[in-house]
Amino acid sequence: ERGVLFVVARLSVRYRRSARYDDELAIRVEAKPTAGVKIEHVYDVRRAADDELLATAETTLACINRAGKLHP
Repeated sequence: ERGVLFVVARLSVRYRRSARYDDELAIRVEAKPTAGVKIEHVYDVRRAADDELLATAETTLACINRAGKLHP
């Protein structure tokens, strides 16, 4: 309604181990302190059964308006 959108500006993933189809996964997400028009998150993906780290990731989201310009 307000014309404010969030887009993925950056995505980085490091795969460490494979997950199997029936694996239950535990995903931890942490928001990093930021200011301005971006939001940053870091992720850990683990196999729930043995807590093995399968992947780590980071994303940066940018806040824009409908015209595609940064929105403070």
